[in-house]
Amino acid sequence: RFGSQNKWGNFPAFSAGWRISDESFMPELVWLNDLKIRGSWGITGNNNIGNYSSLSFMNPSNYVFNNNYASGRIVSSFANTELGWERSTQTDIGIDLTALDNQLTFSAEFYNRITTDMLLSIQLPAIAGFTSTLGNVGKVQNRGLEFSAGYRKKINAFTVWGNGNISFNKNKVL
Repeated sequence: RFGSQNKWGNFPAFSAGWRISDESFMPELVWLNDLKIRGSWGITGNNNIGNYSSLSFMNPSNYVFNNNYASGRIVSSFANTELGWERSTQTDIGIDLTALDNQLTFSAEFYNRITTDMLLSIQLPAIAGFTSTLGNVGKVQNRGLEFSAGYRKKINAFTVWGNGNISFNKNKVL
């Protein structure tokens, strides 16, 4: 899928969590069942461009030769040996809470993702003989907060439950 100079990619990631409610310094709270903070960082790659996208292609094209139609071939796209992975670097920080005999759950998370070397079609001047080519261009930031809450209670033979979430997202072309 990619050019000869960018066939491979490395995508490291790590995450960590700390269950504060299990620590000895944390006071025993009757209403609190679990409290955890977590964070992660990682890079992911996108190769969703189709096979052979970095190569030049030839397509059939008829032309006139000696007042007769003749079949031929034309170059239909540029080769791009530097075409490579689109990369997204993301950082997440969150907190999870369970309370009231595990009946109430709450989660809050902040995320920040920056996508670079986006796999996009680049418009070319008509004089080039092509209208576009595929390249690694652009940089976008996606940042936001996500909150979710849930409630679950068993009353005799019935279980009552409800969940809700809300997100605040901001996208910015860098």
